[in-house]
Amino acid sequence: MRRRAFGAALAATAAGLAAPRPAAPWATPGASATPATPVTPATPARVETARGGAPHLAGPDEFAFALIGDVPYGRDQVALLPALLADLDDALAFAIHVGDLKGGLESCSDAVLAQRHAALAASRVPILFTPGDNEWLDCSRLPAGGFDPLGRLERLRSLFFEPPRAPRGVSDLVRQSDAPGHRPFPENLRWHVGETVFVTVNLPGSDNGREGAPAMQAHHALRADANEAWLREASGLAARAARPLLVIAAHADPGFEREDGAHLAAPPPDGYTRHRALLRELAGTFPGQVLYLHGDTHRFRVDRPLRDTRGARLRNFTRVESFGSPFASSWVRVRVRPADPSPFFVAVRHAPPARP
Repeated sequence: MRRRAFGAALAATAAGLAAPRPAAPWATPGASATPATPVTPATPARVETARGGAPHLAGPDEFAFALIGDVPYGRDQVALLPALLADLDDALAFAIHVGDLKGGLESCSDAVLAQRHAALAASRVPILFTPGDNEWLDCSRLPAGGFDPLGRLERLRSLFFEPPRAPRGVSDLVRQSDAPGHRPFPENLRWHVGETVFVTVNLPGSDNGREGAPAMQAHHALRADANEAWLREASGLAARAARPLLVIAAHADPGFEREDGAHLAAPPPDGYTRHRALLRELAGTFPGQVLYLHGDTHRFRVDRPLRDTRGARLRNFTRVESFGSPFASSWVRVRVRPADPSPFFVAVRHAPPARP
């Protein structure tokens, strides 16, 4: 979880939800919500919410999935989780949880991790998970139990990735540890829905764990190499499709805004500098649309934050950030129409309160 004042995040989210903007051709209203307008060129999309049934999937190649993350934090949000999961509609192929399934001050004990795994596994819509920092990297903090972070990562791997649960309609679900080269990162996943390629990478918050004990620094370097190789491979596979679409999911907000003026003066390096440069390279040469999903800063947004080396926005790269604590009843619905020139339709949903 990035250390940021919740007041600013709440205000920004409220402004994004309330600010009126004209509708746009990429997003037609559905029964469950009025989807976000397209991000042209950089302003957050206006989102209007309403309750109702799932939007009809119009074409044979169309599908939908859910995005959640940074929940549940603490007992109160654990109690809200069943209602959130029950609100995931039957038309969804799967859901992606982009990490931080516990608060940063909660214990990282085996019991807590197993409880959160069981809670997500109870969902009737299969959930694919990518780790955040709260459940492994930050577990060395005393309030979290003072655990060895790498030991907690191994525990997560045994819970979530031995092997992961394959959703319906998904083909070729593979862990990086099973792929040629056998890099030891089973949490890095890749799968297909039709010709659309999905890929996850272990990219936690807390500056991506680039500092710390020598073992952690060595792990950071190994993980960065593995993530780059995995993303390059996924991009290459997606580029071969007749209608190339690539969806990348990770936990951390990689700080795209740090390089809004990168063509004028590069910012000091951080734990995500290499990752941003790789995304810029891959998106700049990719023949289709790229959707980037993350959590970390608990602020729902849809925009086009990535710029090329000259400072121009890459219009084939869209970022969607999930809701997160304290918005524990809200989730994002993404509809994919591969044949549409703007293939990603984003809507928000709010689960109704649980019945007493």
